[in-house]
Amino acid sequence: MKVRAIILVDMDIEGSFKEVAAEQEKLEQCLNGFAKQNTCVVATTMDIKERRGSGLPDLSKMKLKTAK
Repeated sequence: MKVRAIILVDMDIEGSFKEVAAEQEKLEQCLNGFAKQNTCVVATTMDIKERRGSGLPDLSKMKLKTAK
C-alpha cells in the first residue's frame, strides 16, 4: 500500500537567515536518517517557508497538488 506522511514543524528561530539555514540542515539530517533506517521510505522532500499566524493548520483538510 502506498501512503504519504506529512509532518509539520513550526519553529521560532532567533537570528538571521544563517540560523534558519543551520536549523534546516539539522532537519534534513533527521529526515535523511529516518529514511535510511526505514526500508519502506521510497522518497523524501522538505521545504521551509516563513510562518504566519500562531495556530496549526488542520492537515487532514489540506489539499496537496503535485506537478505532472
